[in-house]
Amino acid sequence: MATSSTTVNQPRSIAFFGATGGCALATLTRALQSPTSYQLRALARTPQKLTDLLLARQIPQQTLDERLTIIQGNVKDEKAVQQTLTVPTVASNATGQVAVPTSFDAPRIVDMILSGIGAMPILCWGIPPFTMDDGTICQSATATILAALQTLQSEQRTGSGEVQKPLVTVISTTGISKRRDIPWLLVPLYHWFLKVPHEDKKIMEALLAQSEQRHLSVRPTLLLNGPANLPGVRYGYEYHPDDVQAREAGKQDIEPAMGYTITRESVGAWIFETVVEGAREEWEGRMVNLTE
Repeated sequence: MATSSTTVNQPRSIAFFGATGGCALATLTRALQSPTSYQLRALARTPQKLTDLLLARQIPQQTLDERLTIIQGNVKDEKAVQQTLTVPTVASNATGQVAVPTSFDAPRIVDMILSGIGAMPILCWGIPPFTMDDGTICQSATATILAALQTLQSEQRTGSGEVQKPLVTVISTTGISKRRDIPWLLVPLYHWFLKVPHEDKKIMEALLAQSEQRHLSVRPTLLLNGPANLPGVRYGYEYHPDDVQAREAGKQDIEPAMGYTITRESVGAWIFETVVEGAREEWEGRMVNLTE
C-alpha cells in the first residue's frame, strides 16, 4: 500500500485578544518579528485597525499575510472566541506547507492565549471624575475565553481523546494583591481613582485561579509609552489563594518588586522573551508584578 509523503509540521500558535492595546500589541509585534514562524491568531472588532497598527510598526504586509489571521468579532461572543482559539493543521509535503482542515469533532487548540482586554476611561460627573466604558470587560472576556476553551476541549475528548491545555495569560495590574506591591505614594491613586477597573481585574484573576486551565497573570505597574528596557524589568510573584493546586504543591510567593512605572513595550518584551520563548511552565499559576 502506498503511503502519503505528507507529514505534520505544526508551528507553535498563539491567540491574542485585545491586541490593539499596548502590552498585547507589543507582544504580537515581537512574535511577528521573530525568526520563529509562529502561527498567530487575533480577534479584533475592527481588523483594519490592528493591521494599520502593525504596519505602522514596520511589520511587512507579507509577514502579516503569512503569519497572522485576524478574526473579526467581539470577545463576548463565544463562537468568535472559539474560532480564534482553533487553528488549522499544517502539513508539509513536496510542494511546501499546506493547511489541512481540522475535523469538527477534534479541533486543534492554540498553544498559548494572551488577553490584553481592558476598559477605557470616560469622563463623568462625580468623584472620581471618570469611570470606565465597560467596568466588567475583563471578567466577561475571561469568562468567555474559558467557556470557549472548555467547549473545544470537550470536543477533543469526544474526538481524538487528546486534550490540549494552552497557557492562558492575562494582563492584570498591580495594586490588587493581598500584600502591598506599589509604593505608598501610589496607594491613594490606585484605591480611589482605579477602584472600578481593579475590582474587575480581581474577579478576572479569581476566575482563572478557580478554573482547571493553566494560567498566568501579568501585573504591570502604571503603564507608560516608550521603548522597551528588558534588562531593567524587575518582578515578584504570588499565587492566588483560590489556586488549590499551587497551595497543595507548597509553592511559595516571593516579595514584589516595588516601582512606579513600566513601559508597555517592556511588558510585551518580558512576556515574549520569558513566557512565549522561555520556560512557560515555570510561570504557570503565578501572578507576576512587573516594574522598572
